[in-house]
Amino acid sequence: MNNSWNLAFTRSYKNQDNDFEAPNFDEEKPRSFERRPKKDQNRRQRFQPRITKIVTVRGMFGEKATEDNIKQTFNQFEIAPNGITILRDPVSQIPSGIIFVEFVSEDVAAQAVSWAKEQQGTERVTAHPSSEEERDAVIQDHKQPSQVVTCKVPFQATEQDIMNLFDGFNISAVVVGHGSAFIRFNSAEEAQAAMQKQGLAIGNRPVNAKPSLEFDLRRAKLRPVKVLKARGAPRDATESDYRTLFDGLTVTRVVSTFRDKDGTTVNGPTFVEFATEEELNEALKRDRQKIGERYVLLNRSSPKERNLALNPREPGSYGNQNRGGRSEY
Repeated sequence: MNNSWNLAFTRSYKNQDNDFEAPNFDEEKPRSFERRPKKDQNRRQRFQPRITKIVTVRGMFGEKATEDNIKQTFNQFEIAPNGITILRDPVSQIPSGIIFVEFVSEDVAAQAVSWAKEQQGTERVTAHPSSEEERDAVIQDHKQPSQVVTCKVPFQATEQDIMNLFDGFNISAVVVGHGSAFIRFNSAEEAQAAMQKQGLAIGNRPVNAKPSLEFDLRRAKLRPVKVLKARGAPRDATESDYRTLFDGLTVTRVVSTFRDKDGTTVNGPTFVEFATEEELNEALKRDRQKIGERYVLLNRSSPKERNLALNPREPGSYGNQNRGGRSEY
């Protein structure tokens, strides 16, 4: 795989959990993935992607994407000459749903990203800062038929569930996220055969496999979720109860949300963090086991839920609902 993937992805999270390091502009790396502090925000909030002139657009018009449609959608923002790149399937030449748009300046690109975020849910347009390195890496990836597929899966799904789903296929990588999974097969032919397989299901839920990209698999792999959401436990359940439920696994943190003001009862989900993603997969196998007399439902947490639950109190977090707040036992 092209080394540009390393530039475009591994540095994306270089300083996310460490003290801020000033970027070295003498080093060649995609500026869109550097972090810069904003002094009026606390440290957890202030690391933001640096905007470049290039923006990744997803979900716009699907297979009917054209340059005219894109220019019309962003008609209030000036696009650079020959600044639209529509990625297409190498065989069918049908648009794949990924578009790169280069604007005339970084400020215009930032405005376009902000506008697109406001349209989410209405126009189904998503836009994110990108870079020349990322664009070149994705274009290179598109030159060959993809070996990666994606599918919607239950929140309790584990890597082993995915392996069982595609039993008989040669799989080189599996990444399971919040309600979705990315699977890389050993060849594009196997990926095509997997998408054509009928009757795919995990439990009682049908599963449809769709084409995806190495780009998406690598991005998901760099954002592992090691937190699950537990619901249905008794309101007086304690941290000890959860550690007993997950006996044998390394639980690093237990956070209850929507705790009453007296601090004794829990009215919302509890989030449990594990040392590794592998241990989280093991924990999910204990779904519907009991704490006291009640069954506990376990789901893989989303990155957004995880951040809201585990970060200190911030506007919009679980701990600011005027119901007594969060409690980290």
